[in-house]
Amino acid sequence: MLDEPAAGLDPRARHEVRTMIKQLAKTGVSVLFTSHDMEEVARIADRMVVLHEGQIVAQGAPAELLAQSGCETLDELYFELTDTQEELA
Repeated sequence: MLDEPAAGLDPRARHEVRTMIKQLAKTGVSVLFTSHDMEEVARIADRMVVLHEGQIVAQGAPAELLAQSGCETLDELYFELTDTQEELA
């Protein structure tokens, strides 16, 4: 389990972390990581879960979630899933 594994790293170190995670996954190891960086999620994750106020509001492959929602980016998807009318007012 990794919490924000690439946060604060320079581009080379982020690349190395992504490569390590992908290599682990290829060997059959499950890797669970948390991230607020949706670009990083898109590059690494084969499945994702979006939480809002402690509840799961979406889960699945990033590409599938984008296709189902009609959103173009994971950032846009996150906003759509977590914005409430009260927050927008």
